[in-house]
Amino acid sequence: MNYLISSFVGAVIGYITNWLAIKMLFRPHRQLKFLGLKVPFTPGLIPKERYRISRSVGQTIGEHLLTKETIVESLCSLEVNNRLESWVKEKVSALVNSTVTAHEKLKEILGNKYDSFILNLQKKATAYIVASIKKDEYRDKVVGAIKKEIEDYRTSKEFNNVVRAFVQDKYMELTKSQLTIGEALPSSFTSTLKVYIYNKNYDIAMYIKGAVKQESVQQKLKSYVGQMISANLNPMMSMFINIDTIFEKISFAIDNYLDDENNQRNIAIVLTNTLDEALKQSINSISSGVSEEGRKNNIDAIAEMLLDKVIDDKLINSGMNILDEKLSNLVSSELVEKQVENIIEGMTRKLMSLKLSEIFNGKEEDIDSVIYSIISDGYNKFIENKAADVVEMIDIPKIVEEKINSFDVTFTEKIILDIASKELSAITWLGALLGAIMGILSPVLSALY
Repeated sequence: MNYLISSFVGAVIGYITNWLAIKMLFRPHRQLKFLGLKVPFTPGLIPKERYRISRSVGQTIGEHLLTKETIVESLCSLEVNNRLESWVKEKVSALVNSTVTAHEKLKEILGNKYDSFILNLQKKATAYIVASIKKDEYRDKVVGAIKKEIEDYRTSKEFNNVVRAFVQDKYMELTKSQLTIGEALPSSFTSTLKVYIYNKNYDIAMYIKGAVKQESVQQKLKSYVGQMISANLNPMMSMFINIDTIFEKISFAIDNYLDDENNQRNIAIVLTNTLDEALKQSINSISSGVSEEGRKNNIDAIAEMLLDKVIDDKLINSGMNILDEKLSNLVSSELVEKQVENIIEGMTRKLMSLKLSEIFNGKEEDIDSVIYSIISDGYNKFIENKAADVVEMIDIPKIVEEKINSFDVTFTEKIILDIASKELSAITWLGALLGAIMGILSPVLSALY
């Protein structure tokens, strides 16, 4: 019976002492006084040493658990990348299926800053575009590109066909009209031509004179004189007439006639009168006598003249020089900036009015890929270059220490008990077991000695 009582008493004492020791880790929470004297072992060990303990815990966590290397390695893990990709897909899917407009979404994100953001975006886009087009390099590229396109098009079969079709349409339009040649031609052109003929009367006379002296012309004239004599005189008389002598006299008379200034002016007047008569002829009456093959040849000839003589490199270069000058003046004016500003404003307004589903519809995979690539690259570059510095700036030991110090002692006690309740209970019962063993050993040892 003595052994049983000793064992029970030892167990009670062991249990109570361990239970009390555990309680004294936390209780009392404050310093107690009796008759003005401090009560020993108050406050409890943890409340008394809470600041030293929190500092020690913070240093342990910062230096051995949440180290800079551990955090950076965790941020670079495959799991984080997979979660990042899933997050991007989730957000893109929400955007693709969203019925709100871009304006509403940005308004939701930016709030009162929306208007200033859009205005600033428009100003920056306008300034960038205007600055770009004002550069000589931009203007040269524009002019060069236009010139190359024109040159390539000018030598293409398509342009050749366009010119021929244009000439044919105009030709057929004129031939079917009742216009005279004079009405079809500019009045300034016919007037200039008449003045030219009159001013060049000497040159025209000399041209006729030179033409008459050509061997082929003289042979024809001699033949004509011979035929005229044979037709107007009997054969007997014709035998005594020398055609060469008569022709020489005629040639001499023609030369004298053409050398006379009055005759030269008269020839010019005859030519201008003839021109007036020709200009009175309707185009329809003239073209009616032209065969289908002749009409085609005329069209081809006019088209070839336009392609070879009119629309040539000189014309294109001249046009490009004018375009270059006009562009220089244009891009330097306020009109360009205003027009660009209006275009950017209109494009922005139209874009903002679109629903997100309309903007992203059918492009989910591309958007996923692009956004994930951008975010992933930015995230990885940040982790590689700045994450270690940021983690070091955070000062984890200090944060842990301050957080623990901010806890109420009661809350700290609850946390520790929640974590180690089973272990502390085991320690309490272990004290009871050891007390019971000591209670049994005490009478046994007394009996032996």
